[in-house]
Amino acid sequence: MKTYKNINSIALGSFDGIHLGHQALIEQLCHNSALIVVGKKIPNLTLYNDKKKYSKKEVIELEFNEIRGLNDISFVQFLKKYFPNLKKIVVGYDFYFGKDRKYSMNNLKKLFTNTVIVKEKKHLGVSVHSGYIRELISDGQVNLVKEYLSRYYGFKANIIKGNGLGSKELFATFNLSNNTHLKPKNGVYITKTVLDNKSYNSISFVGNRLSVDNEYSIESHILEEFEEPVSLESEIYFMKFLRENKKFEILDELKSQISQDKEKALSYFDER
Repeated sequence: MKTYKNINSIALGSFDGIHLGHQALIEQLCHNSALIVVGKKIPNLTLYNDKKKYSKKEVIELEFNEIRGLNDISFVQFLKKYFPNLKKIVVGYDFYFGKDRKYSMNNLKKLFTNTVIVKEKKHLGVSVHSGYIRELISDGQVNLVKEYLSRYYGFKANIIKGNGLGSKELFATFNLSNNTHLKPKNGVYITKTVLDNKSYNSISFVGNRLSVDNEYSIESHILEEFEEPVSLESEIYFMKFLRENKKFEILDELKSQISQDKEKALSYFDER
């Protein structure tokens, strides 16, 4: 890890999601500041570039093995070594560090006086945590996720070649691939799909194609006129859960259901 002489304030945490709780920490930072990402890697809501985008801060990821065995004194020495002009540390009320998470924000404050401890952030009566947001996403409650992220949950995805069935027998879709972010539960969603940096109203399917080949896929059908994308990079943002994934015995039944899904999505966008 290199030395950061330009950084004078840091916030410590996992920052997975850059949710309202994380945003409260970020608000306490000075101009020359950075997010120091600590903790084990788990299913990601936000990758490195996502964290930079949503926090508008420099992001520095610490190797967990570098710090997990440090005591409180060694941890502060570690921070001062790599941030020699450090004047301020910001942590949440539930920040713990060191072996077996033995040390708390109070230990940190005793050793580094200008440590700001941000109180618990609650929204809609619930304590805002990445774990709770993951539960909402996994349960398909993507409309509620927006309340805790202050944006719709989504991720970048690569456009890949599909089996062509949609354009031939059903409705044309873009097949998307993402192996890094947490996926919402299987089903059909009202979404925004970004192609060549332009956002389009869409409906999207996530899950195993029970009526066709049982393969897992993420597919987006654009609900408005669009130009064929030049780039194979896209983005998808989940706005509302429409229905569960289900198996249809014949393709005409599936096509009829998709037509109903489209009508519901179009009404949703018309009302906005």
